[in-house]
Amino acid sequence: MHADNNDIDYIRERVLRKFPLLGVTMSALNTVADDNIGTAATDGHTVYYSPKFFAPLSDDEKTFIYAHEVMHVAFNHILRSKDKKQRLWNTATDAVINQILKNEELPMIDGGVDMAEAVNKSAEEMYERLLKEQEEKEKEKDKDKNQQQQDESHSAQQPEDGKQQQNAPRPQDDNQPEPKRPQEQENNDGDGEESEQAGHDNHNIWKKAVEKAEKEKQQQEDQQKGNSPTQKQEKSGQSLLDKLKDLFKKPEKPADTDKSESQTPQTGSSDGADSPRSKDNESVYEKRFGEDNRQERKKQAEQIRKALQQHKNEIIKAQSEEYSFGNVGEAKAVTDWKKLLKKTIEKEEDRWSYRRSGADNDYMARVEELEEENLSETEVMLDVSGSVDEGMLKEFLRQLKPILKTSKLKVGCFDHRIFGFKEIKNNHDIDNFSVPGGGGTNIDQAVRAFSKKKEVNKIVFTDGYSHDMPRQDLKNTNVIWLIYDNKNFNPVCGKVIYVDRAKLGQNYIKNAYFARGGR
Repeated sequence: MHADNNDIDYIRERVLRKFPLLGVTMSALNTVADDNIGTAATDGHTVYYSPKFFAPLSDDEKTFIYAHEVMHVAFNHILRSKDKKQRLWNTATDAVINQILKNEELPMIDGGVDMAEAVNKSAEEMYERLLKEQEEKEKEKDKDKNQQQQDESHSAQQPEDGKQQQNAPRPQDDNQPEPKRPQEQENNDGDGEESEQAGHDNHNIWKKAVEKAEKEKQQQEDQQKGNSPTQKQEKSGQSLLDKLKDLFKKPEKPADTDKSESQTPQTGSSDGADSPRSKDNESVYEKRFGEDNRQERKKQAEQIRKALQQHKNEIIKAQSEEYSFGNVGEAKAVTDWKKLLKKTIEKEEDRWSYRRSGADNDYMARVEELEEENLSETEVMLDVSGSVDEGMLKEFLRQLKPILKTSKLKVGCFDHRIFGFKEIKNNHDIDNFSVPGGGGTNIDQAVRAFSKKKEVNKIVFTDGYSHDMPRQDLKNTNVIWLIYDNKNFNPVCGKVIYVDRAKLGQNYIKNAYFARGGR
């Protein structure tokens, strides 16, 4: 099974999430599938990978390899390889990159360069270390070789049975050096035909990439100096008049010349790719990459968290925006509220008969006080979830007006949240009642929001749809459910009254009904 383009796009996304600092580098890189590459490689412009090689690997292993190639480009390892022994440089760069990847808990595949001492090191530091080790090994081998030659010479001079032996076969020396490992082979500095592969990826194309970069650099320098073939041809075709003009042209002032030279960009300046300062910056960037990347990832995560929170707040704000329908009009009650409410209104004379009347009493004040004392109390929860349209909400509000004649009234709203109760004293309060909400529906919370007093009437206006129905601990709560839609509504508590939509519709004021099919 070969890795397809979709697979690689997914791996690129994983690399970008893991290493946000590689984003700029990745945006300029092409990706090409090529089984001839063997494993994976990059020339600084393209990342090549073998689908056959990728197919059996896990997503984490693929992420490791693709990020490895991108880091070669980000750290400018290809151009920094100039004038270095290629195999040692390849090993050094792989060692540095692989430790960064391992620190991010990505699994290294078999055959990769794993050198724990490369943590927080630059490629140059690892290269110098490897170079020193190789030189010491070569010195030791030269020393052993010289000692062996001396021993052989001394042995050849010793006679056997009083006679000088000549052309005797040399015995096998157990101390003869073993064949050199690939990374220790001589003439492997990039000039020969031997493979430059180190670790899991293929570095063979680096040499051509460096040669191409050098050629392009030389062309740029030639253009700046006016030595390009095209410019030389243009100069050769210069007319005699132009040559005479150049001959008698006044020389520029020395001060201007100095100024002009000082303003001319110089090849190899401190900002150039080959300058010592630029190389130092690359090394510092390479050594600090792991920590800087973690900080950038943390920063981006915080930015994403804030953006999501802001988006959430905007949604909540939009859902929670309160608005009034204005004058909702009058409506005939769909049910006899006096029969449903627990307390009935006593006649005024009955309420007054047990009171002592006297000239010292304020008659009207006493009547109002007694009326206030003897009114029943009603709390209403109004369903403002997204499944309830505005027309129904307006009719619900109309239905509250008849209740005012027989009871004190408090009205609250709910969707998946609870919006506090507001005291309603008259029709004006109903017409100016602000309706929030528009989210999901949690009827369980609506019931729990009611007063705990048993003598308070509890009414819920709702279409009857909710994933969060009242739980068993509320089974003794006395609730009046006014349901206009869901005929299968069956709560654990209270009394359910089903109201026909058409019956509610008959109460709408002409041209006042409008609905948007959900809030």
